[in-house]
Amino acid sequence: MLARWPSMVFLIWAVVVPAAAYAWTSEEYFRQYSLRYNGKVPLPHLGNTEQAILFGQLVDRRNITLIVNSREPVDSKLRELRMMLATVSAYRASYNLALTYGEPLQQELTRVQAFTLEVAAAVASLSLQQGEKTYSAHGALATQIAGVIQSITEQQRFT
Repeated sequence: MLARWPSMVFLIWAVVVPAAAYAWTSEEYFRQYSLRYNGKVPLPHLGNTEQAILFGQLVDRRNITLIVNSREPVDSKLRELRMMLATVSAYRASYNLALTYGEPLQQELTRVQAFTLEVAAAVASLSLQQGEKTYSAHGALATQIAGVIQSITEQQRFT
């Protein structure tokens, strides 16, 4: 019974607070990753309703929009997005590893990779807004990354 405690708590939480009710901040990304890393919750996947809700929240574009559209200074937005990017990248690595060991997580890995690109695009765009606060090579890199990501997402390769 105690071994199922985190799962039961999440199920109750998911019913009371549906995924669409709020957006995650970088702290929530880190908290969820820590729970997964410490063995409290499994790697979210689409094969189970409970886990599909969690996975949907993990790759929800509103999480990016909330930060980008906030009234916080650009530096704060960048810090928040970079922490989110680091955590999502760790999830990406976990999905890649699980896939390498034969887990059927191709769709999850693809969606996490696409979401990682979206977070990177937001970081690149905000970096450009900083103007003179960054060194010139960083601005050129941000422009290049934003252009590549925009051209990839325009191809509609990811559903």
